[in-house]
Amino acid sequence: MVLLFSEPVKAIDGVPDDTEVSLSVGTLEAVSIVDNAHPEMSIEMSGVPDESCLVITVTGIADLTDNPLTGNNQAHITVLTGDTNGDHYTDLIDMAQVKSKNGSALFGADVRFDVNLDGSIDLIDMALIKSLNGGAVSCP
Repeated sequence: MVLLFSEPVKAIDGVPDDTEVSLSVGTLEAVSIVDNAHPEMSIEMSGVPDESCLVITVTGIADLTDNPLTGNNQAHITVLTGDTNGDHYTDLIDMAQVKSKNGSALFGADVRFDVNLDGSIDLIDMALIKSLNGGAVSCP
């Protein structure tokens, strides 16, 4: 997961880690902050279950002049394998989308159609979505 900021940021304690980021489900593996033209925080995680609402909470972050992060500090993310259109359901619409991309190269937003993450968009992805038909998730 990558969070983008409008200006360069830093961890107030000097080290971006689990004191700056918490997850509602799953395991936090690593946190890093990249200070470049597009400041971002990279969050590596594992064990986030399918059909879940992941809440990422960020605290202990400031701009380079030590002004703490203000405003909404949570991101709510629905995790649902096969939901290629982001409507919180796996259904025939998702299967149709993958079918329309069958054989396409993985580039940009099309990576979401590689449902089984094997590096190609193919019939296996369509079969996986078919097996997941009816899945749903919601985030408050």
